[in-house]
Amino acid sequence: MTNSWTIIYYSHTDPIHSDHIRASNPDAQLILLDTSNDLSRVDAFGRGDYLLRKALKSKFSLIAHDNVLLVEWDVLITATLPDVPVRGLQAMTVATEENAPDWMWWSHFKRLPPALRTAKIGVVPFGFLAIERSSLQSILDPHFDALFELDIFSEVRFAAVSHFCGIGVRELDKSVFLPERLLRSTREDEVAAFEARYAGSYLTAPGFYHPVKHRVTK
Repeated sequence: MTNSWTIIYYSHTDPIHSDHIRASNPDAQLILLDTSNDLSRVDAFGRGDYLLRKALKSKFSLIAHDNVLLVEWDVLITATLPDVPVRGLQAMTVATEENAPDWMWWSHFKRLPPALRTAKIGVVPFGFLAIERSSLQSILDPHFDALFELDIFSEVRFAAVSHFCGIGVRELDKSVFLPERLLRSTREDEVAAFEARYAGSYLTAPGFYHPVKHRVTK
């Protein structure tokens, strides 16, 4: 199988999983993107889309393929990406407040400009998104610069901007990206349970795992 993917692996620190990404997807273009910044840890966590977008502006011309995978530093990839076209934005989603009333970031929806409040949807976790190159280019439009300076949680804002641009927000293909291996929560107890369940199979059961916050070796 040959891939037609560009993988953008972005990190504010050491890109700890880049070797596994290269090994599992040797035919894909891999761009290592530096998102180091002077924000506080809390601000950097909440504004991941701002940091990604800022760093991408000068690197967008390097993207060689229509299929783009945006991968945050703590996502471990040991599986081969499928040779299928991406349409719109594919992510794990929180679809409507009625279906997920306890999601803590719905309050940030009110911080969006009125024109962007037409559909309530979130992308969770933010740091693992498949998107078309042309769609990503739309999100980088300078028209949105001021919006990305606002204190709005990335998982709310990125989905809202995508919808505003006419980019369909769809669920990841669960036959490829197994949802139980992509943990939504960052609670310490849930991350520990995730590690206990999957740490022994990261390399023996190829997949897409999040979060993995340490270097994985054989």
